[in-house]
Amino acid sequence: PRYSASGYLNAMFFRTCWALLFFEPCWSQQWKDWLKEFGHDSFRYPGWIREQMQGCSCHLADEVQVICLERLSGERFPQATPKELSWCSARQYLLSHMPSFDLQFLPG
Repeated sequence: PRYSASGYLNAMFFRTCWALLFFEPCWSQQWKDWLKEFGHDSFRYPGWIREQMQGCSCHLADEVQVICLERLSGERFPQATPKELSWCSARQYLLSHMPSFDLQFLPG
């Protein structure tokens, strides 16, 4: 059937309202479940990343240079070109590019 412009809009409005009334409880529950976990750090790194994290130690050589040692491979950072991107090479890069003032307030 052909609708006039106002008839078509009325029909669409009715269908939209009906759909929102029917689906709203499903939507409201989803965002409430998501919001329940909001702000909690519940992410767990995969095991191979946790091993790299535990095997990396860094210290300040002077006020601006950070040296990191990866105990598993024996690699020392900084080096010109690391063999691969690892937790330790990334950590050394980030720490060595931070303002020196901020380095004083890092935990452990």
